Amino acid sequence: MTTYEIGIKSSLLRLIEEEKKTVEIRLNRDKFQRFLPGDRLMFREDLWENGKIIKSSATNLRATITKIDHFASLKAMLKKVSLSLISPKETPEEFISTTLQFYPFENQQQSGFVAIHFKLDSSSLK
Repeated sequence: MTTYEIGIKSSLLRLIEEEKKTVEIRLNRDKFQRFLPGDRLMFREDLWENGKIIKSSATNLRATITKIDHFASLKAMLKKVSLSLISPKETPEEFISTTLQFYPFENQQQSGFVAIHFKLDSSSLK
């Protein structure tokens, strides 16, 4: 079992705290390719401005990865994983637009996506 730190936008972090967001997506590259069920996540709060992280802060939120799914495309992922688990407050159009801000289409085509299903640890619950 490995523990990984993962940065999350402030607005999505609140949804994790409320247990409304239980899936995080990333490009299937770098450390995200190594994630396995049973691995642990430590969430870091990232504050973004003009496309850059301007501040990162540790949080007390911890979770355990319960499942990993791999997809060749965002479209394929959204057919199998409910958007309400990934980004509960966004419409599909808003979600796709936001995703393109973080992951240009060329990177999506090259790497595909990993859907990281997780359960918040009871010690993280308020």
